[in-house]
Amino acid sequence: LIWNKILLNRLIIGINVYLIVGSFGLLTGQVWLNQLYGNMGAAGMLAVITIVGVVSLALSPEGFIGITSHDRKRVIMFSLYLLVVAQVAFLCSYYFLFSREYTVFRVCSFYGFVRSTRHIEIKNDRWKKHRS
Repeated sequence: LIWNKILLNRLIIGINVYLIVGSFGLLTGQVWLNQLYGNMGAAGMLAVITIVGVVSLALSPEGFIGITSHDRKRVIMFSLYLLVVAQVAFLCSYYFLFSREYTVFRVCSFYGFVRSTRHIEIKNDRWKKHRS
């Protein structure tokens, strides 16, 4: 996929990195990594997604949103917006990590994070149609 220059969804990349690192920890017997994953819960996955977002914003012309555009400023703006949403979802998930009462809130924060990526894609599509 990378050699064919196919754009990959940054959220899926973050989740896959999280799962691959966790699998590596299990296969190699990294107790500290397994404990970290156990203590972080879903917040760990959101932290990895945030790291992928920062790296993709810095190194990729498509930014964190993964959309090709001639307007680099717009890509950076939406990527920063998505990065803020990812960080808020991480902080909410981590803050309510051990609270059973707020389990629904954690799910909603991740759902809101995923929905915001769709909102950015729709807004960018409208902007592309308007510009052409």
